[in-house]
Amino acid sequence: MQVSSHEYRHAALMAAIVAVVPLIFYPNSLGLGLKLSPFLFLLLELVYYWAVFAVFLKGVEFANIFISGSICFFSRLVIGVIFAILVMGMYGTGIKEAFAAGIYRYMPAMVLQVISFPFILMPILKASMPPKSEKKARLVMQSSLEAKEKPARPPAENMADRKIIGYKAAVADKPFAGFDEALKYVGELAAVRFALLIDHQGLPLSFYGDNLSLRSLWSAIGVYLVEKINEPLKRAGNYNLEGFELTLDLYRIHVVRVDNLYLLVAAEKSSGDSEKVRVAQAAVMVRKIYQERYSIKPENTAREEIYVPSFS
Repeated sequence: MQVSSHEYRHAALMAAIVAVVPLIFYPNSLGLGLKLSPFLFLLLELVYYWAVFAVFLKGVEFANIFISGSICFFSRLVIGVIFAILVMGMYGTGIKEAFAAGIYRYMPAMVLQVISFPFILMPILKASMPPKSEKKARLVMQSSLEAKEKPARPPAENMADRKIIGYKAAVADKPFAGFDEALKYVGELAAVRFALLIDHQGLPLSFYGDNLSLRSLWSAIGVYLVEKINEPLKRAGNYNLEGFELTLDLYRIHVVRVDNLYLLVAAEKSSGDSEKVRVAQAAVMVRKIYQERYSIKPENTAREEIYVPSFS
C-alpha cells in the first residue's frame, strides 16, 4: 500500500508540535523529576516502541515490528536534537546541557514525545508494511509460471475411472481412513487438476495431484482469498462465507468451507459442472473425518443428505 503525501504532512506537523510545545515550560520540570541513566532511559524507550507496534500492528511480521520500533526510536532522537537546538537558541543553554535535555533529561518533553511518537508514525508504518498473509501470497505466487507450464492430465481411457458413485455407496463399500482418501475421491476425475485441503491459517493438511508445487502455492493463495472475501462480508452484516468459485485462464477453482477447513478443487474449464457433485461429496467426507477426529457433534445431518445427492 502506498503512503499518501497527506499522511507525511500530517506526521511532520504533529512531530513539529511535540518538539515545540515543551519549550513553553522549559526549564520547569512540572513535577516530573524522574532521573534515569541515558542508557537505561533509551533502552526502555525502544522497548516501549516495540511493545506498542506489536499490539497495534497485528498480523505484521516480527521483523517489521522490530524495524518500526527502530525507525520510531531514531525519529524521536531527531526531534530531540531539534528541541536541543531550539533550547540553545531561545534560552542560551550550553550545548551539552541542551542536548542532554533533548535526548533524555527534560522529562516533560520526553513524556510527550516518547508516548505520542509511535502513534504519529503509526499510519505511515502500517500502510507501508504488508500483513503476513499478503507477503506469503506474493512470495509463493512467484512460482505461478511453473504451474502454468504444467500440462493437463490426459483424459481417462477407462470410463470406469470416471464413474460417479454416491456418497453413501462410497462409505459403505470402502471406508475412508483420512483426508487423503476424501481428496482422492474427487481428484480421480480426469477433469480435476488437483485437490487441496487447508486449515484456517493456510496450512496444507492434504493434497492430491501431480504437481506438488501447487500445494504451497494454493495454500497461500487460498487463505489469502478467504481472508480478503471475509473482511467485507463481516463489515456488511456478519455474513459467513460457505464457499465460492474462481475462474482462471487455466482452470476453475472451487473453494468450499468445511467447518474450520477449506477444500480447494481445481478443474478444467471445459469440464462443465461434472466435478461439482464430487466436490460436494468430498466436502461431506472431510467434514465427517474432521468431526470424528476432533469429537465434534454434527450440526445438521439431514441438511448434508439433502445437499449431497446419492447416486447409489
